[in-house]
Amino acid sequence: MAISEAQRFEMHLGLRNTLGDVVANSLMEHLPPSGWSDVARTADLNRLEIEMREGFKSIRNTIRVLVASSITVSVGLIVMLIQLNQSISALK
Repeated sequence: MAISEAQRFEMHLGLRNTLGDVVANSLMEHLPPSGWSDVARTADLNRLEIEMREGFKSIRNTIRVLVASSITVSVGLIVMLIQLNQSISALK
């Protein structure tokens, strides 16, 4: 449950009246600006790191397949060009 800025201000005033300005200000500085639901936990960051590693691994594998396919096609074209050149030379 996120609180509004007005509620936050009222809480700060209540803390100042109860605990004094210095302590109230210190407490308010330690609160997240939008609520705890917007703060990432270590577990969230670890899960994100694992997901990113898996994503990069998938991309790396896709690039390997594309490069291998490109090399295979290029070699095939070179072989065909050599054979075509030899066939044309034989006709002369």
